[in-house]
Amino acid sequence: MRNCIISLAAISSLSGAAAWTGRSHGAVASPPPSFVLSIRGGANEYETKFEGVKCSVIEKASKKIEEARRKIVDEGSAIPDFGSKADEICNAAIEEYAKS
Repeated sequence: MRNCIISLAAISSLSGAAAWTGRSHGAVASPPPSFVLSIRGGANEYETKFEGVKCSVIEKASKKIEEARRKIVDEGSAIPDFGSKADEICNAAIEEYAKS
């Protein structure tokens, strides 16, 4: 489950600006140079596509995570092979993100 949370956090924290500036996630990142924006089609188009894919992937994974949470917390039952099921959720989210 920890790996799942880390993977989802990594997916949601990807940032074009931080990658171009080389700064850590804690620092304030400046926008990429204008020539970069012209090469990749502009920041707005890229950000819109990224947010759409990210939201879709996280929404699908969240549904599966919520089902597991309901079984554990609300029903008080154990989930057999919980670790492998958590890995499946994470791997499916990462694969879907990579394909998009």
